[in-house]
Amino acid sequence: MSRMATGDHLKLLKGQLSEKEFRIGELENRVKDLFIEAKELDEKLRIANRNARVLEEENSNYHIRIKSLEKESDTSDVFPLQREAMKLIQENEELRKSLTEAERHVKQMSIRERNSDHGADKRIRELQSECERMQKERLRESKELENTRHQCADLRKRLDDNEETLKSAKELWDQERERYQQKIDELLDFNKRAERPLVTPFARNRNGGVEEPLEQFLLKEEVAQLERKLKEAQHKSWEKEKEWVRTENELRHRISELQVNGSSEGRNDEALFQAMKDQVRSLQDEIQALRYDRRGSRSAQAVPMSLIHASSTVKPAAKSCLLEEWAARYESVSRANDDLRDQADAAKVKILELQNVIDEKVVTCKEMEVRLAAAQKQLEDASHESLTDRLSSVRSTGGYSYGSRATGAPHSQDDARAMIVLKQRVRDLEAELKKLNSAQEQKEAISHIRIKEYEKQIVELLHENANLRDVGRAQVDSEGGDTVINFLDGVMRLTKDKRESVEEVMRLLEFTWDSEDEANRQLRRAKYQGAAMAARGAAKDDEIQRLQKYVSDLESKLRDTEKLAHDNDDLKDTVGALRKQNRGVTSENDRLRKKVGDLEKDKEEVVQQQSAKQNEAKRRVEKLQAEIVDLTRKLTNARKAGSRPVSPNISARSPQPVTRSPRPSARRRTPEAIALSELSVRSTDEQHRSAIPEGAHLAFTVVMLMDVLRNGRPITEPGHVIIKLKSIKEKYRTSVKVLSSVIRFDETFVFYLAQPDQDVITLHVFYKQHGVSREFHIGDACFSMATLYRGVPRQRIAPVVQNPGTKEARRAAQVEVCLQTDDFGKTMEPTEEEVKKDRTSFNELVKKFENSAPEMLHAVDVYMASNELQ
Repeated sequence: MSRMATGDHLKLLKGQLSEKEFRIGELENRVKDLFIEAKELDEKLRIANRNARVLEEENSNYHIRIKSLEKESDTSDVFPLQREAMKLIQENEELRKSLTEAERHVKQMSIRERNSDHGADKRIRELQSECERMQKERLRESKELENTRHQCADLRKRLDDNEETLKSAKELWDQERERYQQKIDELLDFNKRAERPLVTPFARNRNGGVEEPLEQFLLKEEVAQLERKLKEAQHKSWEKEKEWVRTENELRHRISELQVNGSSEGRNDEALFQAMKDQVRSLQDEIQALRYDRRGSRSAQAVPMSLIHASSTVKPAAKSCLLEEWAARYESVSRANDDLRDQADAAKVKILELQNVIDEKVVTCKEMEVRLAAAQKQLEDASHESLTDRLSSVRSTGGYSYGSRATGAPHSQDDARAMIVLKQRVRDLEAELKKLNSAQEQKEAISHIRIKEYEKQIVELLHENANLRDVGRAQVDSEGGDTVINFLDGVMRLTKDKRESVEEVMRLLEFTWDSEDEANRQLRRAKYQGAAMAARGAAKDDEIQRLQKYVSDLESKLRDTEKLAHDNDDLKDTVGALRKQNRGVTSENDRLRKKVGDLEKDKEEVVQQQSAKQNEAKRRVEKLQAEIVDLTRKLTNARKAGSRPVSPNISARSPQPVTRSPRPSARRRTPEAIALSELSVRSTDEQHRSAIPEGAHLAFTVVMLMDVLRNGRPITEPGHVIIKLKSIKEKYRTSVKVLSSVIRFDETFVFYLAQPDQDVITLHVFYKQHGVSREFHIGDACFSMATLYRGVPRQRIAPVVQNPGTKEARRAAQVEVCLQTDDFGKTMEPTEEEVKKDRTSFNELVKKFENSAPEMLHAVDVYMASNELQ
């Protein structure tokens, strides 16, 4: 039933969403129509302005003609022309006034349309947010329902398993009892056979006839009594089980009926009735306000006709006031709606608190019942122990058989009392169920009657509202009333739709909350049933304990075997732990060996670098010494030449030494700086061709990250990975992803670039281990935008380099990115051959730098762009 209720709930939600989407579409169409009307009005205004300019030109021409005629002709001939000119001037002035009024009217209409568009957009956004919230709530409810279903399924499985284990244990103990009964019969037969030759002659000599021995007779009576007691106990246990099963089935049937009735008609509580009352009151207030407006309109009709012309100039202001009044009413209605929601939420919180208190009380009652059952169990154990002691005493000595018979009476009396208590408990539960059913039926009848009354009141109010709206629409004038009435109808429709949607959402939320409470109640009932089953299991355990006392030898043997098994398990565990320790030791030895090998390699590399540096220093020293010798020789030659006159041929041939003073403050330039300097050195024609306005944007998409390494080895510890991006002025960062062999991001970032032909985007990859606050830097990668094609995305799979810009740089990962722009770059579209050639050249350059120049590996794209530009 819960699944059917959830299905109906989902259907209702889908229907409401479709209706809201249809209303949103209608509002969008209306907004489009308003935009079209605004465009038409703009076109009319442009035509009117053009006509006004034409009329002004004609008026100026007329003025010129009048002045010329005054100068040339007589006054008698000019007078009619002056009249015509004055008429034209007056007509032009009237046309200008009408144009100014039309412009003012158009401005007012545009302002109103803008306000209406803004309000419609705001309502559309609110409806969209409500739809999203409802979708989220629906997802949350579906998840909660799935969780409850899983929990119910787990509880059912556990109950089934417990029942199966109890059945198997019962069958096993029945078999054991039959076997021991067979052994007892065999022992009795053996005793009969053993005592018969001794007793028969004694009886014949004394009485002259055949008589049975006294001990055998007592044993037979004891066995018969024990059999009767066993049969009676079995019969009682079967009757108890039948009664328990019957009462359980009846309770489940009644609970299912109550669930069906509660899920069909139990959704309307006092909070919903209060909300409906408040909504009816708000509708009554609105109708009274409309009646007040109607009276005001009737009183306005009573004004004499002499004031109608004066009031026509104040119509726009009155309409604006009317609109403001309706907006204020809409705000007050929305505030009242929010207050109603808050009240409903508070009432639901109170209901949940009361429900929790009730559940706690029920739990305490169940605990008390379990304790009572445990106390009864202890009493029964004590009585059974006394019974077994007496039986053992009877077996040891045969003179106490009659005393053992007398002890069975209190045991049967205890069983009878327990049965009476259980029957009384069942009767009490049935009476409580009847009371609950009657109270639930009364509540449902009252709620049904109230709902019908409220529906009648709402229908009457809606009829009154429609009549008032028709009357108000008939009273509005034909010039500007249609647009205002349409706008007011739209506002009223929106308010009505919003109110209905809020009511439906509140009903649906209440239904979902009721279903959740019902699911919780079912879970609690399942828990209580589990507790009852545990109590039954405890009672059955008592019976099992009675039988277990007859198999102490088997239990001792089983204990010995279990001890041996535990010893074996402990030995296996110790062996496994030793193996794990050996593996850990071997792994540590391997790691230490690898570290020693790496250290030896590093030492060899350091020695090689030092030897290379020493050789380079020696070579430079020898070169400097040769240059010093050459300079001294040239100085001596120059001094000798300065002492005698120098010929022009020798002076022209002698080269002047060029010396460069080394700068101590010169810094080592990184590969990115060298590439940027190469990119920035361009001709004026190229700069003119690539001139891009400020604010050009680049869409940079991080697709995925693959094969993450650290110091040339894969990372085995679990952790998270994040990528940070930066340009000259902007910085971004991706979301945190879990470390794996292939990490998908699919995140796009927009960079606003002032000089896209010179900027570089740099990626920094970081790794953070679980439970450690420190972040480890994996590597970097650089990308250039200087050779992008406009509107064509470029895909790059570039290496992420550890220790970039040094000789010890190595590949640490591989990143796939996509670059695209619509503001700058080459305007032509590349062919497929050019794209393939670009990819192959990029891959070849990566391999070349990885083998020969690792310090430039992280900026492969930048160097490739600089080569293409050169």
